[in-house]
Amino acid sequence: MSDSQAESSSSEATLSSLFDEALLEYEKISNCDLPTNSSDIQYKIKKCMTMLEDCTRMVSLANIFSTNEHVDEIATNNVKYFLLPILLGYLTLKVTHGDRLELIQTADIYFRDFLKRCKDYSITDVEVEDEKEDEASSATSLESMVPPNRPPFDIGAMARTRAQKIARFKEQKDLEGEIENLRKVINKSKEDDTCLDDELIRNYYLKLINSNVSKCVDEIECLMSEKQIVKFKKDHPDEYEARKKPQFKSKPMTPIIITKDELQKKVFGAGYPSLPKYTVQEFYEQRVRDGIWQAPSDSNTRCLQTRTPEMEEAAKEQEDEEKETKMEEDDPEELARLRAKDEFKDTHKRGFGNRYNRS
Repeated sequence: MSDSQAESSSSEATLSSLFDEALLEYEKISNCDLPTNSSDIQYKIKKCMTMLEDCTRMVSLANIFSTNEHVDEIATNNVKYFLLPILLGYLTLKVTHGDRLELIQTADIYFRDFLKRCKDYSITDVEVEDEKEDEASSATSLESMVPPNRPPFDIGAMARTRAQKIARFKEQKDLEGEIENLRKVINKSKEDDTCLDDELIRNYYLKLINSNVSKCVDEIECLMSEKQIVKFKKDHPDEYEARKKPQFKSKPMTPIIITKDELQKKVFGAGYPSLPKYTVQEFYEQRVRDGIWQAPSDSNTRCLQTRTPEMEEAAKEQEDEEKETKMEEDDPEELARLRAKDEFKDTHKRGFGNRYNRS
């Protein structure tokens, strides 16, 4: 084997291992539960993008792809490199810092490059429109969203679009199931260190590419809408700010500082002249004056534990006087109470209560 052939095989081995490592890192990022804007995930995204960019440069130097070949002419080990642009597109959209419009445009280039190469190699028949034509059609559709005289909806077209989306969704689900089964077979073979059939590996990557073609079309449509929104925000900052709902500002709460004694009141009052200051005694007296709290003198007279025999006798005399006054004046409430008491005694003899279950 010549030196050039040895270097070529070595570079291909390095490229293959680097791509496999980057693909594994991408899957970890996609399946991670951490928020995308976390510093750890952003670091992994940048690292994975650097690896994929290095792979792209190596693929370009090796002239693996051209515009006049069919996918069947591509070696099995090189089929996986079709995924390079779309993986970079997905990761670009996950970057949270930087100009969002630039990130959208970069991801759009990656997605269109992926679809164009798949079309060149007859992997898909999806036509890729030029970016400028897409922007013009998107702008036209945005203008037509609010016409002065809105035409009636085409129910038939809407139903057909819905049916197409449902069919595409079912196909996508079936394809993802097949990809997952093939991935399990490949991973098990790697764990057992057994040789894999080239046709199985080729089938796995082709299905993975076809699955991403459908996703790529949806991504480009979403990017066109997002691009219009971001451009509008950038070109009309005043109008965009005016459309924002005014935030409700609640009145700030005013704290009341209760000091323990007059000395603390004098000390802390100098530092907070705009806040009301009370000692504990002043605060208590004000509550009593406002009628919120009861005066201690009133509560003590009603407490049974603090009553003296003289107080008991005076209270009994006052109660007897009130009864005599009511009897002399024929108070209707008192008469009704006495009649009810007599009737109760007539109908309820002594011992008429609980008989302890005896008849």
